[in-house]
Amino acid sequence: MIRAAMLTLLPLLASSFAPPPRVRVVRVAPRRASDLLLIGDVGGTNSRLQLHEMARSEVAECAFDGTGCAAAAASGKLVSERRYENARFASFDAVVAQFFRDEALADAHLAVVCLAVAGVVKNNACQLTNRDALWRIDGAALDAALPKGAAKVVLVNDFLGAGYGLLSLDPRDSVDLAPGDADGDGPMACLGAGTGLGEVYLTPNLGAEGLGYTAWPTEGGHVDLAPRDDEEADLLAWLKARVTGGGRVSVERVCSGPGVAHVYAFLAERRAADPGVAAEVAEADAVGQGARVIGAAAAEGRCDVCARAMDIFASLLGNEAGNAALKWNPTSGLFLAGGVCVDENNRRLFRDDGPFMAAYRDRGRVSPFLDDIPVRLVTEKDLGLRGAKLLATSILASANRKAPS
Repeated sequence: MIRAAMLTLLPLLASSFAPPPRVRVVRVAPRRASDLLLIGDVGGTNSRLQLHEMARSEVAECAFDGTGCAAAAASGKLVSERRYENARFASFDAVVAQFFRDEALADAHLAVVCLAVAGVVKNNACQLTNRDALWRIDGAALDAALPKGAAKVVLVNDFLGAGYGLLSLDPRDSVDLAPGDADGDGPMACLGAGTGLGEVYLTPNLGAEGLGYTAWPTEGGHVDLAPRDDEEADLLAWLKARVTGGGRVSVERVCSGPGVAHVYAFLAERRAADPGVAAEVAEADAVGQGARVIGAAAAEGRCDVCARAMDIFASLLGNEAGNAALKWNPTSGLFLAGGVCVDENNRRLFRDDGPFMAAYRDRGRVSPFLDDIPVRLVTEKDLGLRGAKLLATSILASANRKAPS
């Protein structure tokens, strides 16, 4: 009987001295107080990269509406900024690698990478329009190439970036060319003459959450050039013979930095150009800076051919802007941007009595349609970067809201 009782108690005693069950310890990493954003504006000539540090508390306070976008775009701390000449690098990957070396970022983890790139973006990848085939940027491949990767890599068309950059402007960042009668809830549009001719329009998101507007990138700079007089008809024929090999000619061939150089070369074959200025233009044009020299010579009164070239450029750009205004009816503003427009040497072209506004207003029987549209010249040179920064901050804010506390 005693033996039977012991047999009953033994399993109970054994369980009393058994080791406790294993408990899996989960170590939760503390939430970072700030995040790093890599912002880029990748054009045909230059790549500009910025590194921003964003405090999460500051991001949480950002308001992404019509009044808060400027503050959101200006939030955070600019850690570093560099500009690279694309001609010195075989690919954009080489530019990023150089940036990481220059800034000693081998151990950096990026929360968001947002690049505004000069080309059509499809499936988060882009072949730059004015660079060779090696300049293809792929978001997934770039993420894999980064030393520590990134939580999010986003590519947007450079003029989509410029479009969102408009939302970050305050009145000091632009000059009124035509006051119009601004409608705070109307569409917006922007044309930018730089290495190419970019065009974007924005539609309001009435009553919806987000940035207040949605930007829609276009390839409007590649519409056909339509001459309006005999001189422009001769220019079109010259461009077909000398530039496009007999093919079609787009507006970008004249309404851009390289376009200014094309117009100058066309005129220089027909008029006596100043030899000294011609040598300067040739040297500068070899590195993509011909328009800057032509604009400076025109402003300084050193070259009549340069002055005429700039007038033709401005008139053709004004004509394209007038066509854009008819199509998009941007009652909240038609903006001009890009390096050629922003250059202070060229400001005379955009005066009320200048060639741009004369061509812009010349819409024939529908000219009064443009009276209510405000036209503004953006003096801020970082429009694409500002738009990319605003988008990255918005993406980061959305991710932080979804993250567990």
